Amino acid sequence: MKQNALRWFFFFGSLICLTTLLLCFTSCTPDPGPPDSDSTPFSEQTDDTNSPDSSGSAPSTNSDTSEKTDTGTQEDTDQPTDTQTAGTSDSGTNEETETSTSRPTDTNSNPPDTDIKSDTDTNTDTESEVSEPVSPQITTDVKYDRASAGRSDGIMLTELYLNGIKCALDKRTNTFYYSIRSETLGQTACLPLDITSSLAGVRIVFENHKVTGDSLFPLKTDEKLKFIAFNNSKYREYTLVFTTLPIMTITSQNGSDINSKTQEVLCDVTMQDPEYKKHLTEEWFEGLANVRLRGASSLSYPKKPYKVEMQKYKTDKNGNRVLDTTNVSFLGMRSDDDWTLDALYLDPTLLHNKVAYGLWQEIGAPFYPYGIASGPRCEYVEVFVNGQYNGLYLLTEPVDEKQVGVEKEENTSDGSHGVLIKTISWEYTKFDTYEGSPYNGQMWLPVWGGFEIKNPKEDEIEEIDWKHLTELLHATAKESDAVFSEVAGELLNKENIVNYWIFCSTLLARDNAGKNVYWSIRNLNDAKITMYIHPWDVDNCLGYRYGSPHAIKDPPTTPNYADTWFVLLRRYLENNVDGSADYLQTRWAELKNGACSFTSLKDRINNEAELLIESGVLKREKERWPESLATDFYDELDYTLEWLEERLEVMETLVAQYRQS
Repeated sequence: MKQNALRWFFFFGSLICLTTLLLCFTSCTPDPGPPDSDSTPFSEQTDDTNSPDSSGSAPSTNSDTSEKTDTGTQEDTDQPTDTQTAGTSDSGTNEETETSTSRPTDTNSNPPDTDIKSDTDTNTDTESEVSEPVSPQITTDVKYDRASAGRSDGIMLTELYLNGIKCALDKRTNTFYYSIRSETLGQTACLPLDITSSLAGVRIVFENHKVTGDSLFPLKTDEKLKFIAFNNSKYREYTLVFTTLPIMTITSQNGSDINSKTQEVLCDVTMQDPEYKKHLTEEWFEGLANVRLRGASSLSYPKKPYKVEMQKYKTDKNGNRVLDTTNVSFLGMRSDDDWTLDALYLDPTLLHNKVAYGLWQEIGAPFYPYGIASGPRCEYVEVFVNGQYNGLYLLTEPVDEKQVGVEKEENTSDGSHGVLIKTISWEYTKFDTYEGSPYNGQMWLPVWGGFEIKNPKEDEIEEIDWKHLTELLHATAKESDAVFSEVAGELLNKENIVNYWIFCSTLLARDNAGKNVYWSIRNLNDAKITMYIHPWDVDNCLGYRYGSPHAIKDPPTTPNYADTWFVLLRRYLENNVDGSADYLQTRWAELKNGACSFTSLKDRINNEAELLIESGVLKREKERWPESLATDFYDELDYTLEWLEERLEVMETLVAQYRQS
C-alpha cells in the first residue's frame, strides 16, 4: 500500500514539473503579432512585375521580402542593393492593391526594425540610430534641415554631391541639377558616385533604375530620375536632372531678394563647368559677387537680367578685412570682375545674341587693332537664384574699356586716356539730326543726345571731350557731301564701318542701326584719332522684332535698317568715303562664300541650337517661363533658316546699290 502511494506521488510530481517547464518555455516565446504594414512613397504607381527597374515604391520592412543575408552571397542578381528598389505584386486579399518593395540591403549593418512612415503617420520624430549605408562607389553628401523637417515635410536634403561636385537645388520642385559632358550622353556607367550621410540612417533609393556599386546611371538630359531620401520615420521625394550646360548658382548671403538696379546684394556664386578641360579653367568654382538687376525695358518682364561683379576679401592698409573686386575667367572667356546675365526672355529662338556675337567675332573683330575683341563673347548657362531654378541665360562679357582697348589715364605714362561712348536712346544716335552743343557751359556732362560716356568716369578726370563725336555728328546731319566725306574719312575706319554694315544688313539687326552700339577712341593723344563702332544687344534680328505679346516677324525683303535709319552708314557708302563702296563689293564677295554663306550661317545656328536641344533646357525653360516669347523652338528654328536663305538673296541687291559705275 505504501509502495502504491509512493508511485502515485512520484507520478503527479513529475507531471507538475513537466507542466511548469512547458509553461516557462511558452512564456519565453514572443507573439509574432500582426505583420508590418508597407509604406509607399510612390503609392500612385503599381507594378505587377518583380523587376527592380519597374519598382515604384519605397522600401518596405516586411519580414517575408526577397531580402538576402548581409554576406553578399545571394545568387539572385535582381535583388536590390542599398541604392535600388525591387517591386513586388501584392496578391493578398486586401481590397486596395498596394505596391511594395523590399528594403535595400545594407551590407554593413542589419536592417532597422522600424518602417518608413507616411506623412500622416503619428509616430514620434525621434531619429533611429542606424549605421550609415555603405555603397563604395556612391557619394552623396546629405544634410538634414531639422527646421524644415516636420512629419508632413519629411527628410529635407539641403545638399547633394555627385562625383564630389555639389548639385544645384531648385527648392520649389525638390529637383537637383548636375552638369555632365556632352560626350557622355547615352552612357550608363561613366559617372562615379558615392552616397554618404551626415545623418545616421538616411538612405537614397532611385525609382525605376538600378544604381549599384557600378554606378549604372542613365545619363540622359530628357529624363527626370526620381528618388526617395528616407530614414526610419520619414521620407521625401526628389528628382535628379542632368544637363550638358554649365550651371551657375547665385545665393544672397542675407537672404535678400535681388530686385534693384541700383542696390547691389552680396551673394555666394558657384559655377559647374563640365567642359572645363576645353575651356582651360576649372570644373568647380565658388566665390563672392555683388549682384543687381540690369537692363531697361527688359526689367518689365518676369525673368530678370543681372549684372554680376565678382568680389573677394582682402586686408586694407589699416588691417581691416574689406571686400574688393577680383577677376575670374568663366567658361574660357576673359578674366574679369564684371559679367552680365542676359535673360533671353524676348527671344523666340533663344539664339539671336549667341549667333550674332559669334558672327561679329568672325567678320568684324579681326580688323580691330586693339583690345581682346571688338565685341562681347558669351556662353549659355542654366542659372539658380536664391534656391530657385531661373532657366537659361547667356553669360556675357561686357563691352568696356578692357574689351575694346580704350586706355585709362591711370595706365598711361603721360596721363592721357581714351573714350568709350554707349548709345542709350534714338535721339541723335542715327546721325540724322543735330542741334546745339553738348556742353551748355558744363565741363562734365556724361549723358547727352542719346549718348552716354562709359569711360572715363566722372571721378577719374575733370572734363569730358565730346569734340570728335559732335564733329562727326554735325557733318553727317548738316554738312554737304564734300564736308561729310572729309570729316568721316578722317575719323572712321573703312574696314570697321563696312563690316558693321554687312553685319547689320545680313541679320537685319533693327536695334543696332544707331542705338545698341558703342563708339570708342583708343587714346585722345594719338597722332590719328579713329572712332570705332561695336555691336551690343543684338536680339532684334534674324527676321524678328519685339512686340506684345509675341514677337513680330520682319520679312526677308524688309527695307534695310542700316540704310534707311543709320544715316551715317548710308552716306559713308554713297560717297565712297576712303573707297568704302569699292571695298564693300570685294568684302561681300569674300563673305558670301565664307562666313556669310547660307551653309556657314546655317551651321552656326544649328550648332548653337544643338547645344540647347541636347541639354534638355528647352523644356525646362518653357516650364519655368510659360509666358515668354519662345513658343515652339523647332518651328522658330525652321522659320529662321528659311528667312536667312531668302535674306542672303536680298543681300545681293543691297550690296549692288553701292556699286560704283
